[in-house]
Amino acid sequence: MDALKSSTKCGNAFCTNPIIKNESGFVPCKACGFSNFDQSYYRLLQMAEEITDATLITISGMENSSAPNPSDVLETCEECLRNQRPILHPLNVKYVRILDKAFDTCIDLQFWEPAVQYGLQTLDCYKKFYPKYDPNVGRQLMKLGKLQLYLQHLEDSLINLQQAEVILTVSVGCEAQLVKELRELIDQCAEQLRRIHSL
Repeated sequence: MDALKSSTKCGNAFCTNPIIKNESGFVPCKACGFSNFDQSYYRLLQMAEEITDATLITISGMENSSAPNPSDVLETCEECLRNQRPILHPLNVKYVRILDKAFDTCIDLQFWEPAVQYGLQTLDCYKKFYPKYDPNVGRQLMKLGKLQLYLQHLEDSLINLQQAEVILTVSVGCEAQLVKELRELIDQCAEQLRRIHSL
């Protein structure tokens, strides 16, 4: 499981399987058998990891400044993602850390549609590496579902909000204020769907 957290993309452009690395090097793809991990593959990975580490430091400095500029943070995230996408797998936690920063920054900027797109890309990683009922997963689903409700993506919203309810009811308790707010969102979403289907 830990090896997946630093997984890379398969060199076969038609394969979505993650590539993992052990003490001997990269393991041939278990899905398609790709094994041509040449120097360009290693260089691409090294560059992406160096840019990611530098980006996280830069973003931390921006956020801790006296007058943080969310637009600059988002631009920095997007530049980093452009360098990560060719080599880092969607389950790579460094990739998802930048996605998370972009997600939250888009929310701060009220860029709702891009926020949804970034948030959706984080879910597989959250569900893979956090325990089943971890509140971090529930909160991520709730944030995403709330955005989708605002944007009238009602069916997708209801699915994510209901998944969040299952998780958060277990992890923080059914009487928690967060769960009460979540149930209000679910009721609101369900009511809007009922109105649409009754037309």
